[in-house]
Amino acid sequence: MGVRPMFEVPDGWVARGFVFEVETTSLEQPARVAQAFGARRYAYNWALGQVKANLDARTADPTVPPLTWNFYELRKAWNQAKQDVAPWWRCTSKEAYASGIADLVAGLHNWSDAKAGRRKGARVGFPRFKARHRDHGRCGSPPARCA
Repeated sequence: MGVRPMFEVPDGWVARGFVFEVETTSLEQPARVAQAFGARRYAYNWALGQVKANLDARTADPTVPPLTWNFYELRKAWNQAKQDVAPWWRCTSKEAYASGIADLVAGLHNWSDAKAGRRKGARVGFPRFKARHRDHGRCGSPPARCA
């Protein structure tokens, strides 16, 4: 993984950031939003479990092949396993699961870069499993209806 260049705001420009809060418009929407957040957290935790299991297996037996920590490989593994580990997966948008896996990949890359000295700033620890009370509730797209 290479070092990403930091974006610098040119002289005379103004950088602005926005935070949006979503207000639900029907009685069923809060449950759907919570379901999407839970799906995101579930996929994140599942993928983190796969990474930790692979690291533990490689520690015990160095001949075990490494698991690739990129978004496409982890999402492909999720798509192959989702029917067995999350049979309810059709009830939520696929992007909710994808955003959880993408967040894990970003965390793994930040940890790897920090460990190798390629990342500036505070130390970054290995990603932790997310719990409902610690998760910040971010999701990539609105939940889909479950037929």
